[in-house]
Amino acid sequence: LNHGEEGGGRTSRPKKSGRGKRWQKEARGERRARERERGGTTMGLRRALGALALVLALQSHQQLAALAQQQGGDNGDVGDDGRCLDTVIFRVKNNPDLRFFSAALTDTGLDAALDGPGPYLVFAPADSAFERIREDAPEVLQLQLQQLVQYHIATQSGYDRFRYSNDLYGLGAPFRVWTLCTSCQPITVESLYNGRTRLDGGDTFVTDIVQTCNGLVVLTDNILVPRQTSGG
Repeated sequence: LNHGEEGGGRTSRPKKSGRGKRWQKEARGERRARERERGGTTMGLRRALGALALVLALQSHQQLAALAQQQGGDNGDVGDDGRCLDTVIFRVKNNPDLRFFSAALTDTGLDAALDGPGPYLVFAPADSAFERIREDAPEVLQLQLQQLVQYHIATQSGYDRFRYSNDLYGLGAPFRVWTLCTSCQPITVESLYNGRTRLDGGDTFVTDIVQTCNGLVVLTDNILVPRQTSGG
């Protein structure tokens, strides 16, 4: 006879052995351990990637700052967009001894160009040179302002010639720089034995050189007078 039927139709379920319970418990424990291990690995990987991104960002910032300082001389300020603020025109406009030349750049509209990537070579006469025009260089008064200012500005070829002249031409060797004045003869640059740099073979000398992030500002004690080419 079926004992389940005598007991009201209910059948008794076999009891699980203690070994089975222990095996299930161990399996759950191992599964949870693997999940924790995977979770820990994933979290560790995320942290490692985050740390790597931070390191790369810091390196990029340091390289940018170093480049700006290398190219920008004493003032390597960098804007939020990574553009160096220490430009040629910034130095000219913020030099109290270059007010006349700064005004000439503004009047001719060449100041905006000198805020570009460059590199530029700019010969910047001191204010005292403009104040002496009538006595020392009356011929300057007969020139167009645009032509005069263009004669004081050169692009990359002039920049490279001036900055790397010793490597290109030898120590102290004279060389020429072509400017934006296309109808003018190039400027002659000559390094003298006394350490001074003379321009155009006359009485104009370099008094200081300022490296910026987009070029060189070469301060001079006199105004450079353009010399017309044979066809000009």
